[in-house]
Amino acid sequence: MVLLLVAGCIRADLTECADGSLCPTGTVCASTASQRFCVTRDQFDVCSALDPFADCGAASRCYALNEGLVCLPGGCGNGLVDPEEQCDDQNNISADGCSADCASDETCGNRVVDVQRGEVCDDGDILSHDGCSSACAVEEPRLMNRDGFLDDSDRPDVAIAFDTRRGRMITFGGTRPGPQGRRIVMDETREWDGGWIRADPLRSPAARVDAMMAYDERRGVTVLFGGVAPNGTSLADTWLWTGAEWRTIDAFGPVGRARGAMAYDPLHDRVVMFGGAVSATSLSETWELRAGAWTPLTGPGPAAGVAPTMAYDRMTQKLVVITNGEHWELDGATWTRVGDAPMVDDASLVFETSSKRLLLFGLVEPMMRVWEWTGTAWAGLPDTPAVSELRCVAAATRGGVYVLQGPSMYLWNRTSMTSLDVGDPSPPSSRFGAAAANDLVRRSVVVFGGNGGTRDAPLATADTWAFDGVRWTQLVLAVRPSPRFDHAMAYDDARREIILFGGGSGATSVLADTWIWNGVAWSQANPTRSPPARAAHAMAYDVTRRRVVLFGGRSTSGLLADTWEWDGVNWTERVSVAAPSPRVSPSLGYDRDRRAMILFGGGDVFAGALVGSDETWQLEDSGWRRHHPVIAPAARGRASITWQPSRGRLLVVGGEAAAVIISSFDTAVFGDAWEWDGTVWRQVPLASIQPRSSHVAFMTPNGSAVDVLGGIATDPRPEFVELRWEGSGPYETCRTRLDADGDGRIGCADPDCWATCAPACGPHDSSCVPAQPWCGDAVCSAIEDAWICPADCGAVPLQCGDAVCDSTELCPGDC
Repeated sequence: MVLLLVAGCIRADLTECADGSLCPTGTVCASTASQRFCVTRDQFDVCSALDPFADCGAASRCYALNEGLVCLPGGCGNGLVDPEEQCDDQNNISADGCSADCASDETCGNRVVDVQRGEVCDDGDILSHDGCSSACAVEEPRLMNRDGFLDDSDRPDVAIAFDTRRGRMITFGGTRPGPQGRRIVMDETREWDGGWIRADPLRSPAARVDAMMAYDERRGVTVLFGGVAPNGTSLADTWLWTGAEWRTIDAFGPVGRARGAMAYDPLHDRVVMFGGAVSATSLSETWELRAGAWTPLTGPGPAAGVAPTMAYDRMTQKLVVITNGEHWELDGATWTRVGDAPMVDDASLVFETSSKRLLLFGLVEPMMRVWEWTGTAWAGLPDTPAVSELRCVAAATRGGVYVLQGPSMYLWNRTSMTSLDVGDPSPPSSRFGAAAANDLVRRSVVVFGGNGGTRDAPLATADTWAFDGVRWTQLVLAVRPSPRFDHAMAYDDARREIILFGGGSGATSVLADTWIWNGVAWSQANPTRSPPARAAHAMAYDVTRRRVVLFGGRSTSGLLADTWEWDGVNWTERVSVAAPSPRVSPSLGYDRDRRAMILFGGGDVFAGALVGSDETWQLEDSGWRRHHPVIAPAARGRASITWQPSRGRLLVVGGEAAAVIISSFDTAVFGDAWEWDGTVWRQVPLASIQPRSSHVAFMTPNGSAVDVLGGIATDPRPEFVELRWEGSGPYETCRTRLDADGDGRIGCADPDCWATCAPACGPHDSSCVPAQPWCGDAVCSAIEDAWICPADCGAVPLQCGDAVCDSTELCPGDC
């Protein structure tokens, strides 16, 4: 009991609590970490024999406070989180971190759609490409044609910028060779990701050349302005590229122009554009794009010139323009002429992150020359190889400079120019009946063999291809399996090998050999026991049993219904009381989230004829068990099946109504896709997929999509297509220390980076024990680097220009 002097009176009716607050006489203090309550002894007593949150009468509950269970009024707004609540901030107001009904903490990934926070979906995670993005925006299935999607052809007169967050170079427009020696003006958006990837947005700016582009670090978008249309008109539109879509903005002001200079100024949070030309007239105007509006900067500045170049100097925090052999700097709204600069063609000014200096690239025929700004003068660096055309842009997150010479990409780093053109963007030649498997830990897809002829006149192939998600590489190998088609392959997680079995080598001959791909070479296994020779069978890896499972197919004497398992050394037959009937070309896939081996369809014999099946079976410890879903894909064989890690579902694509083995007559070929979620089949809502059968489907190495390659279709060469669930973006690339998708996670803390950080474990698989390599195993593997996994590969070198302010960094432009 304390005595307090209040308004000249002595009060003895208050009790002082441990935190110095007061409670009236007859009550005692009870508290949580953030709140204090004055309660009676009865409020303790009534809960003495009850459990937490039990009803204690009068719309009250027993809450666990620091002093014990206390009976307090329940409901949203009391500051105490009930079991049915996600939060309770002592009010009934939304958009403050706790919704008005206390049902949501208003974060993406809590399974509550917070409309007031701008969410339109919430599936309980912050994983993208699963139908609901990491920003809780709806994603729809999109089918993209990858024939021509990977394109290394020359694109002169492109606009170019570097996306710091996603670690990608962006180009738009330009021209490519056309018929009769003409140049075709393009409307393509391309990104450099180890090779040129042509983006496929639903909407794009009109075709143009010589537009201006710059990357806005604050908003994570690439800004495009102007250029020249195919008819010669100067354009004056402004667009923003998010990494997934183009958005036009009503930012009026500058007249149409081309070949100006543009750069982002982080100090003033603006994109600045200087100069350019309208027809044959050069301009000397300076404009800034800030808060979605263009505003002219008045006052004296550089004179009009042809093709100026601009960059931001992160050390001086000024924009620098090189034009007409002059060096100018923009500080706020004031231009200052610093001095002279080299006179060069195709000039490109960049900020080099490692030296913290500006570099000027240009052509002094026939050589490419490079100068650096010492702070007082431009000093020449050693000559580099001759070029025909030059485009370059700083790669801030890797401390080099990307140099685009015609169609070829190089990385310049003061001591060398290293070619980055490795592999072939074109997929393997047209074929069907090939086999493919994802090498998870090496982040590649391996494709072997296939039929390069027809069903009536097969031509077995024996080539091995590796796909890294961007480029295909044909592997020249002295030892390899013999030519074949209708074989099967599966990746053995436990042994980090791809297993190949059987296949057909001719119209009627079948094989019974087992081969192992270890990431470098093929070797033939010599098991003491093996399945009989066969083709058109199915294989998949069972994570729980650590076995490769094989089912069915055709032998020289008919269809098969046997089940075999490979343990890394030998094959063992599994006998089941109930099993699918003998069939050819079924689809066998493993549901990694539910630990279930699923078989669908195949060609079965009915009334003496070979017809497609629509049955769904699951292989369990006790044997095969048939599912009876109400809705299922139409009966078919020769479909592809693959696991979608982001979606957590098996995907079946295409196939044909009759799983014909050798026949020239027409069959119904499907152009649809279906997903199995462990209980039901659902058709993927796509407008169309090119109908095909005997193709392969595989997860892309980064785990974000599914690619479909080859097969038999109505066209001579089936399209190489990609199916991904995508929205407006942007999406995480796991290449930088910046949060590209804005979900508050970077590197291995971001679930979108699972394919690099723990490739043997899916993003939903919490029970999976990672196998090397994985981020945290103390080994810096070939798929890791300091940017994605500093725990294994050491701290990221300080980079002035990566838009990250490090504690010991002396880089004003980053900080």
